[in-house]
Amino acid sequence: MLEDKVATPTAQTPLSPTDASDSRLVGILTAQRDRLKQRAQELEQVMLGKSQTITELNSALERMQHENMTLYERIAYLSSYSAQGGRRSATPGTGVAGAAAASSSGNVAVDMAGTSDVEQKYRTLYEEQLNPFTEFARKERRRRYLQLGQADRFTLHITNILSNSSVARKALLGYLLALHLLIVFTCHVIASKS
Repeated sequence: MLEDKVATPTAQTPLSPTDASDSRLVGILTAQRDRLKQRAQELEQVMLGKSQTITELNSALERMQHENMTLYERIAYLSSYSAQGGRRSATPGTGVAGAAAASSSGNVAVDMAGTSDVEQKYRTLYEEQLNPFTEFARKERRRRYLQLGQADRFTLHITNILSNSSVARKALLGYLLALHLLIVFTCHVIASKS
């Protein structure tokens, strides 16, 4: 019985003007949606490529830093020997900027003239790597930080932000001044009304 009462649309029924405009709008919106999906997929591919490039560059940077540290270690070792047959010089590690190639007899000539900024940077990194107290201090600081409660960690974090950033200190000072002025003004208004 229900089947008899339900009217089935036929292909010959003409579309009303609103149906035609609705179907055009649906077509336009569908095309826009498809273009946006395609653009989003393209951007995801670009982003994936960029993130892979960043990962590769970070690993290359770490590898280069490790290689530079190894080279500095070798240069420091070579500079600690005099050119007179392998005896240690009186001033080991006092400048490796002009390390020369080994001669045919196996002796190494090293120019102890001075250090460059790059050499100083890697000397500092090398010495920190060798210093057991630096690693111990880092581990101890981390252990104490993990023992702190949430409120203390939050306070330490805020204190670090304020002590390391002049902008944050100036913003805090401005906030405190504005708060004090508000309180003084409010007290003055209350006092003048009574």
